[in-house]
Amino acid sequence: MTDQQTAHRILENIKFKSKDKSEIWALREAQDALLKRSPVKIQYNNESDNAMGATANCPSCEWGFVDYEEYWQESFCPHCGQALDWETEAAK
Repeated sequence: MTDQQTAHRILENIKFKSKDKSEIWALREAQDALLKRSPVKIQYNNESDNAMGATANCPSCEWGFVDYEEYWQESFCPHCGQALDWETEAAK
């Protein structure tokens, strides 16, 4: 079962079985954590916001990466924890 399928099952459990607010909160947190494990393509910006070159944003929280930062090409966003896919279409 993939992370996406598991997250969908958690959502179904929330909709139809969960009544307790703390249980619903815990299930939503588990669902969010599962979804963040699946890499999402980074959003590259065509227009450079800085003099140093290219910029990119996390697709989940839109946290900005710039090419001279230590976080460039990291596997996870340091702000929200989303798994990131840095591969570009041109690289394929």
